[in-house]
Amino acid sequence: MSSPARITLASNLNAQELAGLGLEAGEILPIGEWFVRPDAARPEAARLRRETPVVGAFETLVVTDPTLATVVATTSIHFNDVPSIIECQTSSGRVLVCAIAPERLATAPEIGRYLERLAAGGSAPTNTIGVGIVGYGPFGGMGYTHGLAATETDGLAFVGVCDSSDERREAAMVDFPTVQGHVDLASLSKADDVDVVIVATPPLFHAPIALELLRAGKHVVVEKPMCLTVADAEELLAVSAEVGRTITVHQNRRWDGDFLALRRAIDTGLLGDVFNMETFVGSFEHPCRWWHSDETFSGGAVYDWGSHHIDWILRIFGSRPQRVRAISHKRVWRDVTNADQIDVHMR
Repeated sequence: MSSPARITLASNLNAQELAGLGLEAGEILPIGEWFVRPDAARPEAARLRRETPVVGAFETLVVTDPTLATVVATTSIHFNDVPSIIECQTSSGRVLVCAIAPERLATAPEIGRYLERLAAGGSAPTNTIGVGIVGYGPFGGMGYTHGLAATETDGLAFVGVCDSSDERREAAMVDFPTVQGHVDLASLSKADDVDVVIVATPPLFHAPIALELLRAGKHVVVEKPMCLTVADAEELLAVSAEVGRTITVHQNRRWDGDFLALRRAIDTGLLGDVFNMETFVGSFEHPCRWWHSDETFSGGAVYDWGSHHIDWILRIFGSRPQRVRAISHKRVWRDVTNADQIDVHMR
Protein backbone atom coordinates (compact mmCIF):
# COMPACT_ATOMS: atom_id res chain seq x y z
CA MET A 1 0.00 0.00 0.00
CA SER A 2 1.53 3.32 -1.07
CA SER A 3 0.85 6.74 0.44
CA PRO A 4 -1.74 9.15 -1.05
CA ALA A 5 -0.53 11.13 -4.05
CA ARG A 6 -0.63 14.84 -4.83
CA ILE A 7 -2.50 15.70 -8.05
CA THR A 8 -1.42 18.64 -10.21
CA LEU A 9 -1.73 20.09 -13.70
CA ALA A 10 1.51 20.09 -15.67
CA SER A 11 1.54 23.89 -16.12
CA ASN A 12 1.49 24.34 -12.34
CA LEU A 13 5.09 23.09 -12.35
CA ASN A 14 8.08 24.96 -13.75
CA ALA A 15 10.70 23.38 -16.01
CA GLN A 16 13.01 22.57 -13.10
CA GLU A 17 10.23 20.91 -11.11
CA LEU A 18 9.17 18.87 -14.14
CA ALA A 19 12.77 17.79 -14.73
CA GLY A 20 12.96 16.61 -11.13
CA LEU A 21 9.98 14.38 -11.85
CA GLY A 22 11.52 12.96 -15.01
CA LEU A 23 9.31 15.05 -17.31
CA GLU A 24 9.55 17.77 -19.92
CA ALA A 25 6.74 20.08 -21.06
CA GLY A 26 5.62 20.01 -24.68
CA GLU A 27 3.01 21.80 -26.76
CA ILE A 28 -0.20 23.05 -25.13
CA LEU A 29 -3.17 22.10 -27.31
CA PRO A 30 -6.38 24.19 -27.25
CA ILE A 31 -9.65 23.10 -25.65
CA GLY A 32 -11.02 19.97 -27.28
CA GLU A 33 -12.54 16.59 -26.51
CA TRP A 34 -9.82 14.09 -25.62
CA PHE A 35 -10.34 10.37 -25.02
CA VAL A 36 -8.42 9.38 -21.90
CA ARG A 37 -7.53 5.69 -21.61
CA PRO A 38 -6.41 4.16 -18.27
CA ASP A 39 -3.58 1.62 -18.26
CA ALA A 40 -5.60 -1.62 -18.28
CA ALA A 41 -2.77 -3.45 -16.50
CA ARG A 42 -3.17 -1.30 -13.39
CA PRO A 43 -5.39 -2.70 -10.60
CA GLU A 44 -6.93 0.78 -10.28
CA ALA A 45 -8.39 0.36 -13.79
CA ALA A 46 -10.46 -2.70 -12.84
CA ARG A 47 -14.10 -2.52 -13.98
CA LEU A 48 -13.63 0.85 -15.68
CA ARG A 49 -14.52 1.80 -19.22
CA ARG A 50 -11.75 1.43 -21.82
CA GLU A 51 -11.68 5.17 -22.50
CA THR A 52 -13.62 8.27 -21.49
CA PRO A 53 -14.00 11.64 -23.25
CA VAL A 54 -12.82 14.69 -21.31
CA VAL A 55 -13.11 18.31 -22.49
CA GLY A 56 -10.29 20.77 -21.81
CA ALA A 57 -6.93 22.07 -22.95
CA PHE A 58 -4.23 19.39 -23.29
CA GLU A 59 -0.67 19.99 -22.04
CA THR A 60 1.58 17.45 -23.74
CA LEU A 61 4.37 15.91 -21.69
CA VAL A 62 7.47 13.89 -22.49
CA VAL A 63 8.90 11.30 -20.09
CA THR A 64 12.65 11.90 -19.84
CA ASP A 65 13.39 9.52 -16.96
CA PRO A 66 11.31 6.30 -16.86
CA THR A 67 12.77 5.44 -13.46
CA LEU A 68 10.93 8.42 -11.99
CA ALA A 69 7.85 8.74 -14.20
CA THR A 70 5.32 6.08 -15.22
CA VAL A 71 2.54 6.72 -17.71
CA VAL A 72 -0.75 5.54 -16.18
CA ALA A 73 -3.19 6.97 -18.77
CA THR A 74 -2.85 7.92 -22.42
CA THR A 75 -4.75 9.84 -25.09
CA SER A 76 -4.62 9.17 -28.81
CA ILE A 77 -3.50 12.34 -30.63
CA HIS A 78 -2.82 12.06 -34.36
CA PHE A 79 -3.05 8.28 -33.80
CA ASN A 80 -0.16 8.29 -31.33
CA ASP A 81 -0.59 7.43 -27.63
CA VAL A 82 0.32 10.55 -25.67
CA PRO A 83 0.61 10.59 -21.84
CA SER A 84 -2.41 12.16 -20.15
CA ILE A 85 -1.72 11.11 -16.53
CA ILE A 86 1.79 10.34 -15.27
CA GLU A 87 2.68 8.95 -11.85
CA CYS A 88 5.97 10.36 -10.55
CA GLN A 89 8.03 9.23 -7.59
CA THR A 90 9.77 11.79 -5.37
CA SER A 91 11.54 11.69 -2.03
CA SER A 92 8.48 13.29 -0.44
CA GLY A 93 5.92 10.98 -2.05
CA ARG A 94 3.97 10.38 -5.26
CA VAL A 95 2.77 13.07 -7.65
CA LEU A 96 0.15 12.57 -10.38
CA VAL A 97 0.89 15.02 -13.18
CA CYS A 98 -2.08 15.59 -15.49
CA ALA A 99 -2.14 16.86 -19.06
CA ILE A 100 -5.76 17.98 -18.58
CA ALA A 101 -6.97 20.05 -15.61
CA PRO A 102 -7.62 17.64 -12.70
CA GLU A 103 -11.06 19.14 -12.05
CA ARG A 104 -11.98 18.26 -15.65
CA LEU A 105 -10.77 14.70 -15.15
CA ALA A 106 -12.58 14.45 -11.80
CA THR A 107 -15.95 15.34 -13.32
CA ALA A 108 -15.62 12.64 -16.01
CA PRO A 109 -17.14 9.70 -14.08
CA GLU A 110 -14.89 6.81 -15.15
CA ILE A 111 -11.64 8.77 -15.23
CA GLY A 112 -12.59 10.53 -12.02
CA ARG A 113 -12.83 7.16 -10.29
CA TYR A 114 -9.50 6.10 -11.79
CA LEU A 115 -7.82 9.30 -10.61
CA GLU A 116 -9.24 8.81 -7.12
CA ARG A 117 -7.93 5.25 -7.00
CA LEU A 118 -4.51 6.30 -8.25
CA ALA A 119 -4.32 9.08 -5.68
CA ALA A 120 -5.38 6.79 -2.83
CA GLY A 121 -2.69 4.22 -3.61
CA GLY A 122 -3.14 0.49 -3.30
CA SER A 123 -2.32 -2.85 -4.79
CA ALA A 124 -4.00 -5.81 -6.44
CA PRO A 125 -5.90 -8.14 -4.06
CA THR A 126 -3.70 -10.82 -2.52
CA ASN A 127 -6.49 -13.02 -1.12
CA THR A 128 -9.90 -14.11 -2.32
CA ILE A 129 -13.12 -13.19 -0.50
CA GLY A 130 -15.87 -15.79 -0.71
CA VAL A 131 -19.28 -14.34 -1.58
CA GLY A 132 -22.63 -15.92 -0.79
CA ILE A 133 -26.07 -14.78 -1.95
CA VAL A 134 -29.41 -15.20 -0.19
CA GLY A 135 -32.35 -14.88 -2.58
CA TYR A 136 -31.13 -15.77 -6.07
CA GLY A 137 -34.42 -14.87 -7.71
CA PRO A 138 -35.36 -15.23 -11.40
CA PHE A 139 -32.83 -15.19 -14.25
CA GLY A 140 -31.54 -11.68 -14.82
CA GLY A 141 -32.55 -10.59 -11.31
CA MET A 142 -30.37 -9.19 -8.55
CA GLY A 143 -29.07 -12.60 -7.47
CA TYR A 144 -27.75 -13.31 -10.95
CA THR A 145 -26.39 -9.76 -11.26
CA HIS A 146 -24.50 -9.98 -7.96
CA GLY A 147 -23.20 -13.45 -8.81
CA LEU A 148 -21.90 -12.25 -12.16
CA ALA A 149 -20.24 -9.22 -10.57
CA ALA A 150 -18.56 -11.36 -7.91
CA THR A 151 -17.32 -13.76 -10.59
CA GLU A 152 -15.85 -10.96 -12.70
CA THR A 153 -14.27 -8.99 -9.86
CA ASP A 154 -10.64 -9.61 -8.91
CA GLY A 155 -10.39 -10.77 -5.31
CA LEU A 156 -13.96 -12.09 -5.11
CA ALA A 157 -15.37 -15.57 -5.70
CA PHE A 158 -19.07 -16.49 -5.85
CA VAL A 159 -19.09 -19.65 -3.72
CA GLY A 160 -22.53 -20.10 -2.16
CA VAL A 161 -26.21 -19.45 -2.90
CA CYS A 162 -29.29 -19.90 -0.74
CA ASP A 163 -32.85 -19.76 -2.08
CA SER A 164 -36.03 -21.33 -0.75
CA SER A 165 -36.98 -22.34 -4.30
CA ASP A 166 -35.38 -25.57 -5.50
CA GLU A 167 -35.81 -24.38 -9.08
CA ARG A 168 -33.97 -21.10 -8.54
CA ARG A 169 -31.25 -22.68 -6.44
CA GLU A 170 -30.62 -25.21 -9.20
CA ALA A 171 -30.69 -22.44 -11.81
CA ALA A 172 -27.93 -20.65 -9.90
CA MET A 173 -25.78 -23.78 -9.98
CA VAL A 174 -26.33 -24.02 -13.74
CA ASP A 175 -25.51 -20.34 -14.28
CA PHE A 176 -22.43 -20.64 -12.04
CA PRO A 177 -21.24 -24.29 -12.07
CA THR A 178 -18.73 -23.88 -9.23
CA VAL A 179 -21.22 -22.41 -6.74
CA GLN A 180 -22.52 -24.50 -3.82
CA GLY A 181 -26.30 -24.54 -3.26
CA HIS A 182 -27.67 -24.24 0.28
CA VAL A 183 -31.23 -25.24 1.14
CA ASP A 184 -31.50 -22.88 4.12
CA LEU A 185 -29.79 -19.97 5.83
CA ALA A 186 -28.32 -22.15 8.57
CA SER A 187 -26.39 -24.16 5.97
CA LEU A 188 -24.99 -21.05 4.28
CA SER A 189 -24.09 -19.52 7.64
CA LYS A 190 -21.93 -22.54 8.48
CA ALA A 191 -20.01 -22.51 5.18
CA ASP A 192 -16.36 -21.75 5.95
CA ASP A 193 -15.63 -20.49 2.44
CA VAL A 194 -18.30 -17.76 2.65
CA ASP A 195 -16.91 -14.50 4.07
CA VAL A 196 -19.54 -11.99 2.99
CA VAL A 197 -23.20 -12.54 2.13
CA ILE A 198 -25.39 -10.42 -0.14
CA VAL A 199 -29.03 -10.40 0.95
CA ALA A 200 -31.19 -10.00 -2.17
CA THR A 201 -34.57 -10.98 -0.74
CA PRO A 202 -37.64 -8.71 -0.51
CA PRO A 203 -36.96 -5.97 2.11
CA LEU A 204 -39.36 -7.44 4.68
CA PHE A 205 -36.84 -10.25 5.28
CA HIS A 206 -33.63 -8.18 5.27
CA ALA A 207 -33.38 -7.61 9.02
CA PRO A 208 -33.91 -11.17 10.35
CA ILE A 209 -31.65 -12.68 7.69
CA ALA A 210 -28.90 -10.10 8.22
CA LEU A 211 -29.02 -10.54 11.99
CA GLU A 212 -28.59 -14.32 11.70
CA LEU A 213 -25.68 -13.91 9.29
CA LEU A 214 -23.91 -11.32 11.46
CA ARG A 215 -24.20 -13.55 14.50
CA ALA A 216 -22.77 -16.41 12.42
CA GLY A 217 -19.65 -14.30 11.78
CA LYS A 218 -20.40 -13.19 8.22
CA HIS A 219 -20.03 -9.71 6.78
CA VAL A 220 -23.32 -8.62 5.21
CA VAL A 221 -24.42 -6.55 2.22
CA VAL A 222 -28.17 -5.95 2.05
CA GLU A 223 -30.02 -4.70 -0.98
CA LYS A 224 -31.69 -1.33 -0.48
CA PRO A 225 -33.59 -0.50 1.59
CA MET A 226 -31.63 -1.73 4.58
CA CYS A 227 -34.84 -2.70 6.43
CA LEU A 228 -38.33 -1.35 7.08
CA THR A 229 -38.12 0.13 10.60
CA VAL A 230 -35.75 2.35 12.56
CA ALA A 231 -35.71 -0.23 15.36
CA ASP A 232 -34.47 -2.92 12.96
CA ALA A 233 -31.77 -0.60 11.59
CA GLU A 234 -30.53 0.25 15.08
CA GLU A 235 -30.44 -3.43 16.04
CA LEU A 236 -28.48 -4.33 12.90
CA LEU A 237 -25.90 -1.63 13.62
CA ALA A 238 -25.63 -2.64 17.27
CA VAL A 239 -25.13 -6.33 16.47
CA SER A 240 -22.63 -5.48 13.72
CA ALA A 241 -20.53 -3.54 16.23
CA GLU A 242 -20.95 -6.23 18.89
CA VAL A 243 -19.70 -9.09 16.68
CA GLY A 244 -17.09 -7.05 14.78
CA ARG A 245 -18.59 -7.62 11.34
CA THR A 246 -19.52 -5.12 8.65
CA ILE A 247 -23.04 -4.48 7.44
CA THR A 248 -23.59 -2.18 4.48
CA VAL A 249 -26.36 -1.33 2.04
CA HIS A 250 -26.10 -1.85 -1.71
CA GLN A 251 -27.19 1.56 -2.99
CA ASN A 252 -26.20 0.84 -6.60
CA ARG A 253 -27.53 4.13 -7.98
CA ARG A 254 -24.74 5.96 -6.12
CA TRP A 255 -22.47 4.87 -8.95
CA ASP A 256 -24.59 6.11 -11.86
CA GLY A 257 -22.43 8.16 -14.20
CA ASP A 258 -24.75 11.17 -14.22
CA PHE A 259 -24.99 11.29 -10.42
CA LEU A 260 -21.22 10.94 -10.02
CA ALA A 261 -20.65 13.75 -12.52
CA LEU A 262 -23.16 15.95 -10.67
CA ARG A 263 -21.58 15.25 -7.30
CA ARG A 264 -18.07 15.98 -8.57
CA ALA A 265 -19.28 19.20 -10.17
CA ILE A 266 -20.72 20.26 -6.81
CA ASP A 267 -17.69 19.11 -4.81
CA THR A 268 -15.31 21.06 -7.06
CA GLY A 269 -17.41 24.23 -6.89
CA LEU A 270 -18.50 24.25 -10.52
CA LEU A 271 -22.19 24.68 -9.59
CA GLY A 272 -21.94 26.97 -6.58
CA ASP A 273 -24.17 26.50 -3.53
CA VAL A 274 -26.94 23.97 -4.13
CA PHE A 275 -30.13 25.04 -2.34
CA ASN A 276 -32.80 22.97 -4.10
CA MET A 277 -32.94 19.55 -5.74
CA GLU A 278 -35.87 17.81 -7.43
CA THR A 279 -35.92 14.18 -8.60
CA PHE A 280 -38.58 11.99 -10.18
CA VAL A 281 -39.09 8.33 -10.95
CA GLY A 282 -42.18 6.69 -12.40
CA SER A 283 -44.33 6.14 -15.46
CA PHE A 284 -47.98 6.01 -16.53
CA GLU A 285 -47.88 2.26 -17.06
CA HIS A 286 -49.40 -0.40 -14.84
CA PRO A 287 -47.08 -1.01 -11.86
CA CYS A 288 -45.22 -4.30 -11.75
CA ARG A 289 -47.13 -7.23 -10.29
CA TRP A 290 -44.27 -8.61 -8.20
CA TRP A 291 -43.52 -8.02 -4.54
CA HIS A 292 -42.16 -4.54 -5.36
CA SER A 293 -45.78 -3.34 -5.59
CA ASP A 294 -46.84 -4.91 -2.28
CA GLU A 295 -46.03 -2.47 0.52
CA THR A 296 -46.02 -5.31 3.08
CA PHE A 297 -42.96 -6.83 1.42
CA SER A 298 -41.31 -3.79 -0.19
CA GLY A 299 -42.14 -1.10 2.34
CA GLY A 300 -44.01 0.85 -0.31
CA ALA A 301 -42.98 3.09 -3.19
CA VAL A 302 -40.78 5.39 -1.09
CA TYR A 303 -38.78 2.46 0.27
CA ASP A 304 -38.54 0.64 -3.06
CA TRP A 305 -37.65 3.16 -5.80
CA GLY A 306 -37.73 6.27 -3.63
CA SER A 307 -34.81 5.11 -1.51
CA HIS A 308 -32.46 5.77 -4.43
CA HIS A 309 -33.63 9.35 -4.80
CA ILE A 310 -33.67 10.13 -1.09
CA ASP A 311 -30.16 8.70 -0.86
CA TRP A 312 -29.02 10.97 -3.72
CA ILE A 313 -30.48 14.04 -2.03
CA LEU A 314 -28.93 13.23 1.35
CA ARG A 315 -25.52 12.66 -0.26
CA ILE A 316 -25.71 15.92 -2.19
CA PHE A 317 -26.69 18.03 0.82
CA GLY A 318 -24.66 16.06 3.37
CA SER A 319 -27.09 16.58 6.25
CA ARG A 320 -30.42 15.31 7.52
CA PRO A 321 -33.61 17.24 6.75
CA GLN A 322 -35.23 19.12 9.62
CA ARG A 323 -38.78 18.64 8.35
CA VAL A 324 -40.37 15.95 6.16
CA ARG A 325 -43.88 15.80 4.73
CA ALA A 326 -45.46 13.52 2.15
CA ILE A 327 -48.68 13.26 0.17
CA SER A 328 -49.82 9.96 -1.35
CA HIS A 329 -52.68 9.06 -3.69
CA LYS A 330 -54.55 5.84 -4.43
CA ARG A 331 -56.76 6.50 -7.44
CA VAL A 332 -56.21 3.95 -10.23
CA TRP A 333 -54.22 0.78 -9.51
CA ARG A 334 -56.44 -1.13 -7.09
CA ASP A 335 -54.84 -4.54 -7.68
CA VAL A 336 -51.58 -3.58 -5.90
CA THR A 337 -51.05 -2.22 -2.38
CA ASN A 338 -48.44 0.48 -3.07
CA ALA A 339 -49.67 4.05 -3.45
CA ASP A 340 -50.15 5.19 -7.04
CA GLN A 341 -48.16 8.38 -6.49
CA ILE A 342 -46.23 9.95 -3.62
CA ASP A 343 -44.70 13.41 -3.21
CA VAL A 344 -42.00 13.68 -0.53
CA HIS A 345 -40.78 17.12 0.55
CA MET A 346 -37.69 17.50 2.76
CA ARG A 347 -36.34 20.74 4.19
